Amino acid sequence: MSKFHMTWDIDNIYKGFEDKEFKGAVEKAGGEFFALSKSKEITDASELAEKLGRFHEAALLFSTPETYLSMWKRTHESDDGLGSAEKIIGDTALLKQKALSKIEHDLANFALTRPSEEDLKESGLLPYRYMIEESMRLASHRPAPEIWDMMLSKREKGSKVWAELRNTLDAKAEVKVPLPEGEKILSLAQARALQSSGDPDIRRIAYEAEIASYPSWEGPMADCLNGIKGEAIDELAPKKYDSVRDEMLDINKMSQATLDALHESIEAHLPSLRDYLKTKARILGCKKGLPWYDLGAPLSREENSISYDTAHDIVTKALGDFSHELGELAERAFDSRWIDALPRKGKYSGGICYDIPALKENRIIVNYNGSLHDVLTVAHELGHAYHNRQLDEAPFILRDVPTPICETASLFNETIVSEALRREQIDSVKLLDTELTEAVQTVMDIYSRYLFEDAFLKERASRKLASSEICSLMVKAQKRVFGYALDASCLHPYMWMNKVHYYIPGFHYYSYPYYFGMLLSKGLYSSYLKDKEHFPLKYKAFLEASSRASIEDVASFAGIDVTSTEFWDGALSQIDAKCEEFCSKAI
Repeated sequence: MSKFHMTWDIDNIYKGFEDKEFKGAVEKAGGEFFALSKSKEITDASELAEKLGRFHEAALLFSTPETYLSMWKRTHESDDGLGSAEKIIGDTALLKQKALSKIEHDLANFALTRPSEEDLKESGLLPYRYMIEESMRLASHRPAPEIWDMMLSKREKGSKVWAELRNTLDAKAEVKVPLPEGEKILSLAQARALQSSGDPDIRRIAYEAEIASYPSWEGPMADCLNGIKGEAIDELAPKKYDSVRDEMLDINKMSQATLDALHESIEAHLPSLRDYLKTKARILGCKKGLPWYDLGAPLSREENSISYDTAHDIVTKALGDFSHELGELAERAFDSRWIDALPRKGKYSGGICYDIPALKENRIIVNYNGSLHDVLTVAHELGHAYHNRQLDEAPFILRDVPTPICETASLFNETIVSEALRREQIDSVKLLDTELTEAVQTVMDIYSRYLFEDAFLKERASRKLASSEICSLMVKAQKRVFGYALDASCLHPYMWMNKVHYYIPGFHYYSYPYYFGMLLSKGLYSSYLKDKEHFPLKYKAFLEASSRASIEDVASFAGIDVTSTEFWDGALSQIDAKCEEFCSKAI
């Protein structure tokens, strides 16, 4: 029994959907969004500053009930009162998007007046300088407000419904696992956790049971994916984009040059990770290459389940050693019941960190089963939490930070914890295996998911794909990335079903942010090792700047050129070295 609660506390936010504060916040924010969406166009600096201030207050107020609804849905099986709450939140969110669209057009028109820095200072618009410049650059990609309003309304009845269906299917999915002690009906998260077991038979049984469960719901899931991606493709023409990938680069404030350099380096360094996997396959006695279910396998049968209390000790100490402030936030998360860690029926799979900026708090979901991967997942989500708190002084409209930088913050936390364990661990081969397993998951598996989504979108532009075709695209991507390292007869054709990242309305290619973040975090950690005393403050400044600059500029604040393959090669070389060390020590 843990001394910490393994379920979170959200009752201190609202007492349910009938709470007067919940309803009042939504109603007040909705009224302000409606007024802003109907406001006249302006180019006057003072009036624009006042409009931005009104949006900030309304968005900050609305963020709490909107987040509360999402948190409630992820951990509750019951749907009491859910329908009416979803309706009012959905309607208000739509008004918010319409108000934002109107403001973006105002910003673009204001930018045309070529305001000086002094003008921006006097009017209070200086914090918005990057957004103003971007509004002018992106003006051609933003449809007129009336067209955008129509597109947003279409999303409410299209991609958002498909996403809700996907999440419902995922939460209700059951896996019948024929374990030696008898058949158990598990959630997807619980079944996947068994694939980290020290018993190879358990890993195989759990994998086969998981794969066997997908055909019963692959049809509706294919409809969900086709619906969401089809809508994204339909929106390209009015936005004047050639591809969904191009649009996402703008949303992520990233250049094509950065993405190209990143992928060029990954392709060049894949052989090292393949050799690591091939060596691991030999150790585990797999003659045809590593089967998919052994990607996260421990090197021995010994079960090393880490208690939740021990996870707390590992994470808080490592983060606290890096920065007192970061360690304090981690302690607060455990003590204040920010974390929902207990796997259970009706709870969504995966991990997520919710920001509640009005309260300057976070809430975190993980499915904790005791593996080292689970420990790192807790650290990962706390990285998002720390990043959120560095943005507390930023206007709400600027808190939409590029996702690759968000994932850098989370993966930097993983790096801190992993390196702390490395210093303390006696069994270096075992720790190397754990670190390289994470690298395989982040670099290889997620890169294969990028290639899959890219291929799927190209096919979806001309037709709807059947589930069997989607599975084929997934396997093709896995074979290209993993190559000779895996047993080609034992891959994961249904990976597209169990990753929520493919199903986020209006947001796509939620793949490269992870390997971007992992590799950038390694560069940041190298800087930390050179200046441990001053780097934590520089890191805070890096996170604070992430709301008001492009990815390239944010990285340059840390002295990094992300458009250069030289930087990415350097980060990947750190992984290469660990692969070589593992292969030499594991002989």
